[in-house]
Amino acid sequence: PQSTPKNNKTNSKAEPTQKPTATQKADNSEKIAQLRAQKADYQSQLNSYESSLSSAKSKLAKAESDLVAAKNKKVKVYREGQGFVYEVDEAAVSAAQSKVNSAKSEVSSYQKKCNDLKSKISSIDKQIASLQ
Repeated sequence: PQSTPKNNKTNSKAEPTQKPTATQKADNSEKIAQLRAQKADYQSQLNSYESSLSSAKSKLAKAESDLVAAKNKKVKVYREGQGFVYEVDEAAVSAAQSKVNSAKSEVSSYQKKCNDLKSKISSIDKQIASLQ
């Protein structure tokens, strides 16, 4: 018969909480400094992306406004048997819709970049807190 190993508490290595040594404190200080530098770099990137996001949102608002205008604008066209009639300029609507889609994509891209950087900054903050 096979014997299963018993759950031995002696196998677990629970270390008692100890005060960090001078070397560990120096190592931690160096790690903290590196993390703070990385955080500053991420924060700078985040500021840039947030500015770009704001511009992209403005472009989106303008594109949406232009789309509404294109849908409401009528152009005079000639139809066989009807003569001149007023219709929506489908080419203008299509072009305006394309700009809206492009602007939405740009906004989404910058939002994702901002969220990713915020997550990285939060992670660094946790790492710094664990080292102090």
